[in-house]
Amino acid sequence: MGDPRIVAFLCEESGAMALKFIREKGLKLPDGVKFIEVPCSGRVDIEFLAEAIKEGADGVYIFGCFDDNCRYNWGNKRAKLRVERLKSMAKALGLNDNAIDFIPVASAGYMRLYNELWKRYETLKNNGGSKK
Repeated sequence: MGDPRIVAFLCEESGAMALKFIREKGLKLPDGVKFIEVPCSGRVDIEFLAEAIKEGADGVYIFGCFDDNCRYNWGNKRAKLRVERLKSMAKALGLNDNAIDFIPVASAGYMRLYNELWKRYETLKNNGGSKK
């Protein structure tokens, strides 16, 4: 397998700000990551996650706010529920459920975002991505 393809949905209040810090620091990000900024992680519908996998993503992750830090109160909780629903369907779809996840990150938590991206990239590279 070549470089894994990752789709990372980033809440503009947390993940997108952390990505900005990563870029400002000049840290190298894994190849093959497509970043999609959204107003709130709760706006990422289950169909967006499934479509990313259908289009060939090996991993699909939502980087949103920590609990009780969501500007919209429940957005991150909605996103987590959608991810859990898709994970529960993953086996029937022939997918690895660890290739789909919600990862909380703070706006200034750029090292958490950076480390999570690399960790998941390496895991996908070594384990073959979203397909079992």
